[in-house]
Amino acid sequence: MIRCSGLLGVCLRRSQPPPAARSVSIGVIGAAFDKGQTRCGASLGPAAIRDTGVLDEIRALGHSVRDLGDLSLPGVDSEYTAADDRAKMRNVTSVGRFNQQLSDRVSSALAKHDVVVTLGGDHSIAMGTVHGHGRTVRHDKLAVLWVDAHADINTPLTSGSGNFHGKPVSFLLRGMEAFHLDLPDLRWCRPVLLPSKLVYIGLRDVDPMERVAIQELGVRAYAMRELDRLGVDKVVEMALDQLGVGVGADSSLHVSFDIDALDPSEAPSTGTPVRGGLSLREGQMVMEEVCKWGTLRSMDLVEVNPQLGSSQQALYTADAARHLLLSTFGRYRGGNAPEGSQLPRPEILPDPRPNR
Repeated sequence: MIRCSGLLGVCLRRSQPPPAARSVSIGVIGAAFDKGQTRCGASLGPAAIRDTGVLDEIRALGHSVRDLGDLSLPGVDSEYTAADDRAKMRNVTSVGRFNQQLSDRVSSALAKHDVVVTLGGDHSIAMGTVHGHGRTVRHDKLAVLWVDAHADINTPLTSGSGNFHGKPVSFLLRGMEAFHLDLPDLRWCRPVLLPSKLVYIGLRDVDPMERVAIQELGVRAYAMRELDRLGVDKVVEMALDQLGVGVGADSSLHVSFDIDALDPSEAPSTGTPVRGGLSLREGQMVMEEVCKWGTLRSMDLVEVNPQLGSSQQALYTADAARHLLLSTFGRYRGGNAPEGSQLPRPEILPDPRPNR
């Protein structure tokens, strides 16, 4: 008889699948919006992700999923001319109006569902999703895990491009108010997030003034250097612990996942790819850890742009988004057994031979 050594026994125990994720009610919103940057096509991201069949796959994991349709804002492309000539802003009216409506939609959906998932759209939509989530909880209870190659904490005075997909964090974060102009279309967006309740994972393309903002506000940020040194599982564990979203905690977790957090080899059809990013396996591990902690209330998955690259690259990128969502809601990469299921046994039939 072969006996397992102590180490092998531990390994065998660890190879067992984690406990099944609790069944939750999920509301899915499509944010069909791409005016936060200059490349058309991110507004088609929600449809591209849905077309992978992921919503049915999440249902098969035991969850209730309701598709709440798309939010769009056609025909608004006006610019806002700021009094300060240093400011750079593109499409502030469309960004402001769309995100105000998205904030209302998310806060309303959170009253009816355990978790709300918003499919983007460019990353400027996080102004609406995080703000909408923040309206439903006490100001010190909102926690945000921002998984991205970029910090997205520029202001109109520090942005080189003027694109709002590089600015949402600065409008959401308390302590940044003094660095913003008075923009009529964004007066609704009151900061809802404390710096201590924001953690970045995956940074590798951070502008100099964004680094200044991160340091001055004391925001915890794990760049790819830290992930390489410590490992993804350790970094995610530390990040979620720092956010105070463990089991039994009363913080309310929002994950904002930009598909460009993945390496371009994994997600080529996105607007601002940066080499040296997360593998799909590492991205899945991030969301598996989020699932394990069980405190997720809302999520956005953004910047899938099926108009960039070949049709095959677009499908590949949407499929990466599919894998991330499945990991978020309990798909175990070793296979999920249906609850209460058993292997079928053959029926015992009578012996056809006559008695002798």
